[in-house]
Amino acid sequence: MKGIGAETADAMLVFALHKPSFVIDAYTRRFLDRMGYGFTDDRQIRHFFESGLPADYQVYGWYHWLLLEHGKNHCGKQPACDGCVFSTVCPGRTL
Repeated sequence: MKGIGAETADAMLVFALHKPSFVIDAYTRRFLDRMGYGFTDDRQIRHFFESGLPADYQVYGWYHWLLLEHGKNHCGKQPACDGCVFSTVCPGRTL
């Protein structure tokens, strides 16, 4: 649909229509980049999650929520690595 981006469309599929489609947003990209994955596009990120998780809208929604909360609390534009559960293994940490 005109005016609806990929992130919004995926969120609508998962949360409103209960269809499995992994929601990829800036928090997800930033987290994976800081963890050293080096994906070059959203297609690779989608394949990473959808090939490793059951095709279940509830699982995808839960993972999206976890990544969103982690991004808001620790892995935002300015990282707050103190107290982050990944701080000992994250190559992008700023301790």
